[in-house]
Amino acid sequence: MHRWRKLIRRSWAFVFIAVGLASLWLYGVFPAAESPIQLQTQVQHTVQPLGPRQATLGLHLPESASFDLPRLDEIPPPPDDSLWAPAVLPDGQARPPLLRNDQMRELTLRWYRFDADAAVLQHGPGAVGIERIVGGPAVVWGRPLSANAPWQLLHDNRPAWLTQWNRPLLVHLPAEWSQGGAKFQIAVGVSTLSGINFGITPVRVGPASALEWWHRKAMFWRTTAPLLISVCALLLGGFSVTLGRSITSQKSFYLFGIFTLAWAVRNLHYYVSPPDTRLAYEWFWWLTNASLSWVMALSQIFTLRVAQLSWPLTERCLLLFAAAITVLTMPAWPLLAEVMVLQHLLNMVVALMVCTMTVWSAYRVKNTEFRWLAFTLLLGTVFGVHDWLLVSGRLPPDHIYLLPFGCMFLVIVFQNFLAAQHVRALRALGTANEQQQILLEAQRKELDQQHRLLTAIASEKAIADERKRLMRDMHDGLGASLLSSMAIVQSDPNAPDGLVQSISDCMNELRSVIDSLEPSEEDVGSILGKLRHRIGPSLELAGTEMHWQVEELPPLPWLNASHTLLLMRLLQEMFGNIIKYARARHVTLSAHAHDGQIVLQVQDDGVGFDASVTPPASGRGLGNMRDRAQALGAMLELHTAPGQGVHWLLHLPLSNPNPETASL
Repeated sequence: MHRWRKLIRRSWAFVFIAVGLASLWLYGVFPAAESPIQLQTQVQHTVQPLGPRQATLGLHLPESASFDLPRLDEIPPPPDDSLWAPAVLPDGQARPPLLRNDQMRELTLRWYRFDADAAVLQHGPGAVGIERIVGGPAVVWGRPLSANAPWQLLHDNRPAWLTQWNRPLLVHLPAEWSQGGAKFQIAVGVSTLSGINFGITPVRVGPASALEWWHRKAMFWRTTAPLLISVCALLLGGFSVTLGRSITSQKSFYLFGIFTLAWAVRNLHYYVSPPDTRLAYEWFWWLTNASLSWVMALSQIFTLRVAQLSWPLTERCLLLFAAAITVLTMPAWPLLAEVMVLQHLLNMVVALMVCTMTVWSAYRVKNTEFRWLAFTLLLGTVFGVHDWLLVSGRLPPDHIYLLPFGCMFLVIVFQNFLAAQHVRALRALGTANEQQQILLEAQRKELDQQHRLLTAIASEKAIADERKRLMRDMHDGLGASLLSSMAIVQSDPNAPDGLVQSISDCMNELRSVIDSLEPSEEDVGSILGKLRHRIGPSLELAGTEMHWQVEELPPLPWLNASHTLLLMRLLQEMFGNIIKYARARHVTLSAHAHDGQIVLQVQDDGVGFDASVTPPASGRGLGNMRDRAQALGAMLELHTAPGQGVHWLLHLPLSNPNPETASL
């Protein structure tokens, strides 16, 4: 079953990968095998000075000097063919880390010219596409090569030049150029400032429908995709903040929410057009550039918090670095140098240092979520290095910016982290419910036991109250009547001889019953003491001396009132036989605990009898004694012989012998 589940999961993974690759191909990451678009890389190139005009760099962004550029729609390409030289696209120039802002920069116009055959337009409307132009506003001129036609202005990108660094340029060609199979010439001019980087990608020429489809795909990956990723990140960030407010132990969720906000601010320039005034333009780029430092710091701190690593010094240094970059690069005071490339270089160096430590810690810590987050940070750092090389002109301009897609991986990993936490919470809840069920079952059993105990206590209390009532009634009622009858009989000289003894026996029997009802059932020593008190006067009248040898005895938990009465009657029967028949001078009562039982011994020095023949005088007394011993679960032994007295042994077990219910 486990292998089938694993296979199903892999199958779904293959489906997702296939859908993803198809989507990438559909949106143009992988070009189609047969494309009607012609890519122009071999061109003619020239640089045209714009006369004595010069421009002052912006306080923080040198590109803002392009606001002072003259109109380019009136400057056609140079007509002298000797000024043109072969060149290869893409073309560009690297940007130094520091650019002084107190210098005047000469304005130039860089031209790129190529010839194209109208056959590539496939007898339909044609278009020209340029993926990226870095620098000032661009212009596109064109002319048919037949009849020495003049140059025509096809497109002036000044209204949208602030976004041409990332948004592709699409220029439609005149419809008549696609007819007749004639050749035509295209010239692209890019205004630049001396000493500042510029770049242009190869030019695409082909049918307008194909280039419009290419333009939509390029716009999706450069503007729409970063916007969708930012929106998804913000939604997940808001959800994480809500979770952080609900789950007090997960304060790291707040960090992720702040991180997604910083990420959305960082990506504004991908899908929002910058302002068209110099001061607002510089503040806009300061906001997006400074937010990258916060993105780097917050993502690193969030990863450490998820892994529950205590690096307070590293966290403070990251926050201090982001705050310092934010304050120092504000366009609130003039700077002597433009530091955008240096600023991102510092971000990259700090990110590489912390990411190296994080990856090493993830390798040592057995935490899957931490390892995935560390890998995502490493991937984002690699993307950041790539984008730094691209923005500084050290990579060809036809590369795509990758950092906007780095957040997508972090969002996926964080969503997986939330899902894993949810699964763990459900499992913990299930385990807690099981444990709670076990605890409730144990408590239920304990309550049942307590209920039975309370019921038993209440029953015992009711029995004890009933005993007291019976004892009081027998003592005050029947006992008083017997005493009155005894007094009357003793005062009457004509009373029958056996009447006094009969009343005395009735009183002794009544006392035994009352004694058995007293709450001393488990104490055998107390029972023997009461017996000694009751039987003592009768032994004295018979001329028999009692010897008491009773040790301290353990309680018998199973000895209840019925059993107590049985034991007292059994002992009374023993001593009654001694008084009536033994003619003994001494009798010894001993009791001790031995080998899990209490041994009671009654031994006299009387006449004894032959145990093999039941003496007529005893009637059913010996049989009754054995029946009572059996009802007690005890063992009764008799040792006697004529002239050698009688020796009784009664063995009472300490544990419950499950005796039969005694009958009073």
